[in-house]
Amino acid sequence: MTTQRHVIVGFDGSPTATRALDLAAREAELRGSALDIVYAVPDRDEAEPVLAAAVDRARRRHPGLLTLPLPLIGDPVTVLLRCAGTAALTVVGARAPGGQPAWPWRSVGARLAYGGTARGNRGRGRVAGPVLIVRGDPGPARVHGDVLLIAADGADAEAALHAFEEAARRGAPLRVLPPSLHSAAALVEVTRTAAVAVLPVHRSGARRGRLTRALLHGAHCPVLLVPVPPPPRGASPTA
Repeated sequence: MTTQRHVIVGFDGSPTATRALDLAAREAELRGSALDIVYAVPDRDEAEPVLAAAVDRARRRHPGLLTLPLPLIGDPVTVLLRCAGTAALTVVGARAPGGQPAWPWRSVGARLAYGGTARGNRGRGRVAGPVLIVRGDPGPARVHGDVLLIAADGADAEAALHAFEEAARRGAPLRVLPPSLHSAAALVEVTRTAAVAVLPVHRSGARRGRLTRALLHGAHCPVLLVPVPPPPRGASPTA
């Protein structure tokens, strides 16, 4: 489904962005995809040395990986929305624009997945594909952890498909955790030993629940937000 499309990572040279770069490069290698390293800047000249270092790091860690540095003018959310239209995966760190730690709905990743401006209004579009928000300790144990699917029912089939693909690519167990049977705090705790947590994002713009907020703010592993069709009329959204 996604093997021939690029993986995109938002990069600005910060430690958080470097962690996102490392994970994005691994995801691209697992998919057999190229990696686009996107730096949103007011001036392309200042991006060149930063992107050159990023490309060198990705190629040293993943020889043979095709990488493309993209210095683009604009703010991170607008630039990534423009680039992510056909991406297999968009990877970002858990930071607000400008590199500061973010409350859940102000992070670049949440704004890409859910839409909205810096104040949380739904004034912008959302990316059509999955968004991976890099959180937690990126150490070796994390790579080999379980894949968690936090989904309620068949309405979240698209998220389930991505979770199965993630588990297959990694050769990792897949654990399905219905949110109705677990508190938000318990689900956050489970992420301590997980490789990635997969969470559906309803395209209807359904309300953002406490579970999603808790995972975006406190998960100990990367969180993969997958767009899914809206739930049936009268049904409660998963997150």
